[in-house]
Amino acid sequence: MHQTTCSKTWDGSAGGMEKEGAKKIFERSIAKGLRYTNMISDGDSSAYEAVKHTYVNALIKNLIRSGKFTNHSSMDSKDENINIFLSKLSSEQYENNLVTKEDCINHVKKRVSSHLKTLKSRYSGFENVREENLTSATEKNKHIQPVGKSRKRRRLADGKSYGGGAGRMTKAMEHKLADSYGIAIRQSSESAKNLDEDDAVKLIERRCRAAFLHNIKNSNGELQHGLCQTGPYSWCSYQKDKYVPLKQKIDPAKQIKRLDPIFLEILTPMIDTLTNPILLRRCLRGATQNANESINSVVWSILPKSKYHGYRSIRGAAAISSIFFNRGRSGLVKFFDQVGIPVTDELLGALLGKDYKRIEKAENNTQRHDIIKRRKEQQRIQGQIEEDEEMDYGAGIF
Repeated sequence: MHQTTCSKTWDGSAGGMEKEGAKKIFERSIAKGLRYTNMISDGDSSAYEAVKHTYVNALIKNLIRSGKFTNHSSMDSKDENINIFLSKLSSEQYENNLVTKEDCINHVKKRVSSHLKTLKSRYSGFENVREENLTSATEKNKHIQPVGKSRKRRRLADGKSYGGGAGRMTKAMEHKLADSYGIAIRQSSESAKNLDEDDAVKLIERRCRAAFLHNIKNSNGELQHGLCQTGPYSWCSYQKDKYVPLKQKIDPAKQIKRLDPIFLEILTPMIDTLTNPILLRRCLRGATQNANESINSVVWSILPKSKYHGYRSIRGAAAISSIFFNRGRSGLVKFFDQVGIPVTDELLGALLGKDYKRIEKAENNTQRHDIIKRRKEQQRIQGQIEEDEEMDYGAGIF
């Protein structure tokens, strides 16, 4: 009775379910005549490891069936025996059929916060608590009794705490470092589209390092800002100050808010990890999981993820969400026709009304973004004009 009525499809952990689901999707693509060349990952490698050889294995099985591997054509072609034939493939055959792993740049950006959270727990708080034996007030007993514990805050090598005010790590600085790193990857992926892959990786690495080093004080300004964008329109105030009069320089005021030099040693391991060419190579396209997250939010709006739902409910919600995501609410009209639900004028008007509101909201958000972008550009141009005018006119210039 259980087997005929139960809709349970998985018996294991959530992580294992994600891995098995990815494997089935990629294997099913072969039967459907579709091939996935890339897999956008959120950092978890178990799912990728399960699918990266999907098409390599399929190629080997086809070669075995066709008799191309004559010396081993009688061998079983199960997955555990496939590795025997990998050496028979050319490097071109292997590379062309290997699924490429890419990282979602939004998840890569979050790694900054994860690293900084670890560093905060390591360098903040109190040192190991030690007991102090203090002499009792009663002279005649002559006993030494433990009456308390002393606690000492952790200090960095410069004698100051890890967090605090100016020059120390704060929440605002954590967000700034993460945002700067994310912007560097996103903008570099756009600039590097026409470059050779190795040159593109070097460009992203340079800009990502600049995003971190720019925010750490250094007595040598060229070392601190040497990787930053140069020119009068640079985002780096140090580089920009090279093109303005002494009284108009703004970098000294901004330098006060940057991290003290001691943080260069603390953050260097994190910087090296997050600017690793292997990681940045997976970010070249600037790919994100935004589309997946978007359709997931549609599913959750139908079936809240805070509650348990059975297989049939989830399958139905996923189908409806796909219709909503790709065709809007009006996409249900064809479904209603197929299942025999009459589509009245009132029902059609309600569906079209919801689609209109969604489109109108999206257009308003786009217009608002464009207005803000144009306003910032105008302010930047106006500021540059005013700076040029101040340089042209002044007491004693002529």
